[in-house]
Amino acid sequence: MTPAEYLEWLHGETAAYAESDVDFDGLDAPRLLVTGAGARAFVRHVAHLWCCGLQDARTYTLLFPVLLDDTQHAPPKEKLEDGAAWVFVDGMRAAAVRDIVARYPNCRFLVAGEPSDAALLQSLFTCRSL
Repeated sequence: MTPAEYLEWLHGETAAYAESDVDFDGLDAPRLLVTGAGARAFVRHVAHLWCCGLQDARTYTLLFPVLLDDTQHAPPKEKLEDGAAWVFVDGMRAAAVRDIVARYPNCRFLVAGEPSDAALLQSLFTCRSL
């Protein structure tokens, strides 16, 4: 899948969250773990907005949005390997998140997790409860 095709897929995948009402506090952290009832909507809303911005800018100098969840859509691996991605993680266990961060340490991360994940990931992430 080309980067343009991936962006088109991601735009459609996150479109249902376009109108979510979220507080963007904490997004300046390079690695942010959000927990609570609105965590999934928060992550997908930010992914959608970033995807729209990248499509509107028509440039690949911005961080490339990558959604890692239970879908089988493979993101452009070169963006991850180059550290040129903002990785949005939804529905993955803490151990898998640790592995992904270790594999792509130069990427920016926004993770929707369970409250129990905060204790396991606090050394790697800024944690915020919604």
